[in-house]
Amino acid sequence: MLPNPIPTSLRPRTVLLLGLLALLFSFIFSSVSEKEPPSSQFITANDVSQLRPGMTYEETARLLRREGQEVTSITVPQSQNSPAANTCFMVWRNEDDGALVILFRDNRILEIYEQGIK
Repeated sequence: MLPNPIPTSLRPRTVLLLGLLALLFSFIFSSVSEKEPPSSQFITANDVSQLRPGMTYEETARLLRREGQEVTSITVPQSQNSPAANTCFMVWRNEDDGALVILFRDNRILEIYEQGIK
């Protein structure tokens, strides 16, 4: 018997997602992260305001006028209550260090995070 079982309130997917988010943000917003090649087109707050959960990656890239950079991806295995899901974090950076991070699940926006987008 395990001495300290995991509380049932912390489901494995929740723990995995929180861990991935922490790792992702430390990587993306650190000063040593790799910069995206310069682009003549900045992503603006207006662009971000047009993004909606459920949009596909293709719709997102078209709206932002460029492809994103994949930071990490994972396939969450099928569970008793839900099918398997492909999840990936994509990042778009501006030359001024502004960044937009989008979590996609099965090629559709699930969450949007931004820092320094003007």
